[in-house]
Amino acid sequence: MAYITNFEPIIIDDVNYDYLSGIEQKVKSGAALTEEETSFFLDNLGYFTRVKLNPEMIYFHNKCDTAQAMEYHYLKDLGLEPIPSMTQFAITNHIIGHSFLVVKLLVEDQERLYLLDPTYIQFFSQEDCSMQKFYVSALSPDTILATPDPGFFIREKQKGMAKFLLDHGYILLTPEVARMYGDSFFNTKVGVSKSNWRFQTIPGEVYINAFTKPNCPISKTKEELENEGLRVAPVEEMLLQRQKSHDI
Repeated sequence: MAYITNFEPIIIDDVNYDYLSGIEQKVKSGAALTEEETSFFLDNLGYFTRVKLNPEMIYFHNKCDTAQAMEYHYLKDLGLEPIPSMTQFAITNHIIGHSFLVVKLLVEDQERLYLLDPTYIQFFSQEDCSMQKFYVSALSPDTILATPDPGFFIREKQKGMAKFLLDHGYILLTPEVARMYGDSFFNTKVGVSKSNWRFQTIPGEVYINAFTKPNCPISKTKEELENEGLRVAPVEEMLLQRQKSHDI
């Protein structure tokens, strides 16, 4: 599949479980993480989520709800309070629906917000990010009934931020990132006038305020994910499960 940005997902061939377990214990205890530990922690979470959803790491259409649940329950297991959000509720209605998470981490003694979205890449195919995807019907020639995917609305100066989110599945939630991400969905609004259409933008702080309020249910329980082989478990629990399976 061709993308409008060069998609290079993080691949972790040899997971350092000892290091990851130590980071998880720090998170559980409320201790601050270093920059390096934070990157390692979130890179591994994004990788585990994606590889369980699709080992080929290339196709994540209609997987956002499941990905949100996978990462939500993992973070909850570590004592964090991830915030589940859905675009239609956090931004506006009549736009492309998509689920994501925001989580607060203590990094270098500062609380930081991170946007977690390992399936955002589904909105960046060249085929679905073209002007031809704006659609009106003969019955409603001045009403937009369909738009290109969110990737179409990424501005040139935002492509570096978008690529980081696409590759890693997470990004530090700054006002600039929030504006890029929020606007990409806001401009997929349908039912608006074609003749009056223009690209619209909202301040990043407004988006952050909306993204940090829980507004949607989690689609799957931890038990459902476990039964489907999709649960991302903390290292200590995962190794214990492996040992039990080996002993049987």
